[in-house]
Amino acid sequence: MSYINIYNITHSTDMDGMSSAALLVHNYRIPLKNIMFISYDEKRFDYTIKKIGNMRAKSDVFIFSDYMANKRQANAIKRVVMRLKRDSNIVIWLDHHPWSDETFRLISKYCDIIIAGENRYMCGAQIVYDVLCEKDRYGDSITKLAHTADFGLTSKTNETWLRRIASAVRYSNNIEDIEKADMSLRRVVKAVSMKDTKNNYVKKIADRFVSQSRKGTKRLLSNLATINVNGVKIMAGFGKKLQTQEVCTKILKRFKADIAIYIDVNERRVHMRSKGRIYCSRLAVLYGGGGHPYASGYLFSKSDMRDNSRKSRELMIEKIRKGAEKCY
Repeated sequence: MSYINIYNITHSTDMDGMSSAALLVHNYRIPLKNIMFISYDEKRFDYTIKKIGNMRAKSDVFIFSDYMANKRQANAIKRVVMRLKRDSNIVIWLDHHPWSDETFRLISKYCDIIIAGENRYMCGAQIVYDVLCEKDRYGDSITKLAHTADFGLTSKTNETWLRRIASAVRYSNNIEDIEKADMSLRRVVKAVSMKDTKNNYVKKIADRFVSQSRKGTKRLLSNLATINVNGVKIMAGFGKKLQTQEVCTKILKRFKADIAIYIDVNERRVHMRSKGRIYCSRLAVLYGGGGHPYASGYLFSKSDMRDNSRKSRELMIEKIRKGAEKCY
């Protein structure tokens, strides 16, 4: 690419987003300060969109990776990419999550390249690698790890590092000051871009996160709700600021559930993992979300759960039960 600067706006919450950014840092030597992070958290989304909108970029390249523009965010994103195009920037969007037809039409007309929509075989990092990067051993390795993490699979040789990255990412996202959170996430991206499996900073914040979340995880596992629908066993629990893959894996293995659900009451997000022939994505899509067959989720509104009371939790579980009856 012969443009002046390359910027990457990537999903802030998982290994796939970190790997997408790391691949671009590795291939194009993008300065870490040019990596920005976006998520469905309103505070973070508004911060990043405002930051892009305030930039005076001309003839630069903006790569959005591993991120689905949902209906609630579509108009704000449209205004930003319109401005980028008006100022002669290149806009590239590479994602693998389900998009609505309406949102795709709205955003795609302002992109020079866009690959978006449900992909059951490739994660975001794999698409970034295939479309934009030169092939090498590093890229092959990192995309395999990103695929393993994003599709809820296991790695015999890199499981510890994947867990550590996931915990470090979760810790960084929990930092209230977004500028400090971004600085922490950039250090994680740097570690991934070098495949530094012994990075001291990543280990330190990952260990800190595990220590902080231990009580919350124990509390969630001891207060699970069980939903049985046509032979499908679904177990759901409530918590906040926990590591999704770790919590759901424990539910699947310890309680022999077909679908594990972690309801984050802080982010108002339902995280799901499943196994066997049961696709949790069917339930996620029913409620306006998406993801992969075995790793999906959706956002819920304040009307779905007004507070964290027992009554609100019971209503949320009942809504999941009704949805499951339609899906399984």
